[in-house]
Amino acid sequence: MKYIHFVLFPLLAILLFSCMEEVEWETEDYKELLVVEGSFTDEYKKHKIKLTKTADYFSGETTPPVEGANVTITSETGTITFDESTDNPGVYRTEEMVAGLVGNEYTLNILLSKPINDETEYTATEKMEPGVDLDSIQADLSDNPVYTEDRPDMDSLMVDVSLFWSRPPVNDNYYRVQLYLKDSIRNSTIDNFSFYEGGEELEGTSVSNFYFFKNLQLKDTLVLENCSVSDQYYEYISGLKKITNQEDDQFFDMSGPPANAEGNIEGAEAIGFFRVSSVSKRSAVVRDGRYE
Repeated sequence: MKYIHFVLFPLLAILLFSCMEEVEWETEDYKELLVVEGSFTDEYKKHKIKLTKTADYFSGETTPPVEGANVTITSETGTITFDESTDNPGVYRTEEMVAGLVGNEYTLNILLSKPINDETEYTATEKMEPGVDLDSIQADLSDNPVYTEDRPDMDSLMVDVSLFWSRPPVNDNYYRVQLYLKDSIRNSTIDNFSFYEGGEELEGTSVSNFYFFKNLQLKDTLVLENCSVSDQYYEYISGLKKITNQEDDQFFDMSGPPANAEGNIEGAEAIGFFRVSSVSKRSAVVRDGRYE
């Protein structure tokens, strides 16, 4: 059988190259959907909601903004209204600086001025779960124990960030950790979101450690943000990570666009998530944690 394979291969190669012609990929027509990105927290600030529409997966075009929508957040304490940015169409911010309250349920309401697939009304509801009261953080630069010279994509150093809290995480609640440097998010991509779950091992403790494999320097000033998130948001991000890893796979089936993670937008078919969180932030200067 091996002999037959070796004989057929050059023959097939000749046939393929002699008959080569331009191939037009047949793809299904994409469905235009509303895309919602935004959050509401217990931080006293102007909160943001971004509305766009899906674009053809293979077109390479940027997603078009959704302009002229009526956006509000309602709760037992009243209604919060949003204004569309004059500089950034499709970006809506609260008219006033406002902060949410832990334990309250918040509903995002979106009314489009122009329908998408004959739909104009969308909602999303989340409860603000308790966060963690951070007292301080400590950041120590140390050697990366899994670094090897044959991995140029890996940094030889890592930062060990210790979180000291006065109120530990609540059992079975999820929390998201982000690391900032000089007012910019260092781990803003989905694959770099860090999550942990409150459990018995954290009960009665005052500290927990996270490791960031980032190219950071001594005396860098870091800001760590810890926010409570719902189970549904955790599953949503996990789904997005699977999609990202699937697209990076060299055997990924390109016969159509990737599937979408399930968000919390209701009322009509849409993509995205409205996140409600309690947030705590602390800063620290990176120290040298390496020992002689």
